[in-house]
Amino acid sequence: MESYSKKRAIGHDIDGIRPSKIPLSTFPEVNIQFSLISKELPLSEKNCLVVCMPSSGSFEYHPIFESIDKYLDGILKSSIQKAIDANLFASECSAISINLPPSMPYESLIIVSTGTNLNLSANFFVKLSNTLQSHISQYHINSAMIAIPFETKSGILLNFLADLILKTIEDNRFKGIQFHAKNKNRKFEDIHLLVNNEQILSECNSKISSITATATGLLFARDLTTAPPNYCNPVNMAHEILEMAKKVGLSHKVLNTKECEELGMGAYIGVLQGSKYPAQFVHLHYKPEGPIHHKLAFVGKGITMDTGGYNLKSHPNIQYMKSDMAGAAAVFGSAYSIGLIKPKYVEIHFISAICENSISQNAYLPGCVLTASNGKTIEVGNTDAEGRLTLADALVYSCNLEVDKIVDLATLTGLSMSFFSGKYASLLGNSDEFVSTIETSGHHVGEKFCKLPLDTDYKEHIKSNIADLNNMCGSVAGVITSTLFLSEFIREGTSYAHIDMAGCSGKENVSNGFGVKTLIELAMRHSNEEIRVTSNNI
Repeated sequence: MESYSKKRAIGHDIDGIRPSKIPLSTFPEVNIQFSLISKELPLSEKNCLVVCMPSSGSFEYHPIFESIDKYLDGILKSSIQKAIDANLFASECSAISINLPPSMPYESLIIVSTGTNLNLSANFFVKLSNTLQSHISQYHINSAMIAIPFETKSGILLNFLADLILKTIEDNRFKGIQFHAKNKNRKFEDIHLLVNNEQILSECNSKISSITATATGLLFARDLTTAPPNYCNPVNMAHEILEMAKKVGLSHKVLNTKECEELGMGAYIGVLQGSKYPAQFVHLHYKPEGPIHHKLAFVGKGITMDTGGYNLKSHPNIQYMKSDMAGAAAVFGSAYSIGLIKPKYVEIHFISAICENSISQNAYLPGCVLTASNGKTIEVGNTDAEGRLTLADALVYSCNLEVDKIVDLATLTGLSMSFFSGKYASLLGNSDEFVSTIETSGHHVGEKFCKLPLDTDYKEHIKSNIADLNNMCGSVAGVITSTLFLSEFIREGTSYAHIDMAGCSGKENVSNGFGVKTLIELAMRHSNEEIRVTSNNI
């Protein structure tokens, strides 16, 4: 009975069907160290050495290569030559792994190609974290020395390490008792990064805490997004968000169904009424001490399971529609990080109208007309276009907070996913300056966006002949028309951007926390200060 009680503690009720909470991963204690690359490789007790080299395999770029080769009795040079001869080292982030003899100071060597690039971008480091994650998992690596003798930026390196930490935390939360009795989660405990110049070294050493803050937000977003829908239902999701907010000192509230009805949120209420779960309209608020220069709202689509409603989804991967709340997960993941970083001069609201899109005798029907909280009426052309309905009331609510700028994140259209295959998120809005700032923020952290025009010529596609708007928006330019629909709920004079991140948040049961880093970077750009962490509540 003791083991069963322990199992219940992570969220099972008596029948194991309706969990009472979402189990969250424990953030590991990872020792992070930076050193300046010199001619000699520093002594280390790490069990893996990672070396980034140009695809030519040339040792002329930096003397560290000769030092490593000497340190490893010529294994680096011979391994590189074999890889080049077999055409295994030409593309960016192609890698080879070598198990080293017991006499060597490291157990394994991973050599990663930088391609022809000598100035490494954020996108390279996203690929590098993916490459290293697969090798770390395969070879059971728990500590690494990583030599990167190339030009880059400190912020890029910090985000790379946050990504790497996230990807090395195994997600076995939903494995059974027998699995956990036989297996212990592997821990990646120690990273020593060798950087190329004194300025980067100084900047990295001064911001080590920001790595943990960013990784914590990424992990929170991942855990919410990958949780099964009976765990991550609206009530449980809202509960975990509030617990997080208390932990980092964010103001918080959840509006219930009655409160949402009193605010006239007919679009949101229409979607959730088919579910057994009541409204969970979550609003967190970060406000620093001192003067405020900018007021932002981050809004996330929070559909914890999207069946499509009566326009039922028929595709075989419907089980992965549990991640239709990835936008909200990104918003609240960034809230976690920002609550730890505590930037000055910027006030931020984090908002999501969380619910399920379910089928029942109470569910809304195709052809219904709903009234949003700004008074506009919406014909339901399709119950599977529910995200824009919940976002409509969330955007009106955000505007009523009198913020300067609003950005929403949503897994909104299959068109964006099929067009970009998850490589880019669609980005568009009513302010070129704000949209460009978001794009630049994403570029800096390795999250890619493609700007699309918010062309009002497409407005005819969001019209209804019996209501003000139709949520179906037709089949023409779906990403643009859905954003034009959402723009109908933005107050004039408010800068607004929409991110359609469909396909970007991961594959199947593996989430990457897409959007978290961009929102953190966006907040920091509006704070006009360096990242600094003033709280240890992780």
